[in-house]
Amino acid sequence: MLLTLTCVSVPAEMTIIFDSGIRTGSDVFKAIALGAHVVMIGRLFVWSMSHEGVHGCRHVIKSLLADLDILMTVAGYRSITEDVYKNKEALRYSPSGVPPGPAEHARL
Repeated sequence: MLLTLTCVSVPAEMTIIFDSGIRTGSDVFKAIALGAHVVMIGRLFVWSMSHEGVHGCRHVIKSLLADLDILMTVAGYRSITEDVYKNKEALRYSPSGVPPGPAEHARL
């Protein structure tokens, strides 16, 4: 997925909702790193509901969260709100360069 960033001044009290082709955990990661408060997953939800109903929705949501969790752990980020939110540098590299220790894991 290609995310483009347009330089627009947005008031601090405005909530940014990103809803455009989210399919993987890395799409969610990118949108949040670019400043989105909420990421919508309409296409995944509709597809899973039409294919397997409620069980399909649960499976797709769990898979999306697992994908995001794995991405954050491998990249070395523990918290989406503290380490990733509005952190455009997170899209380039992990400052620590090492994943969390064996007893630690990413916290979504």
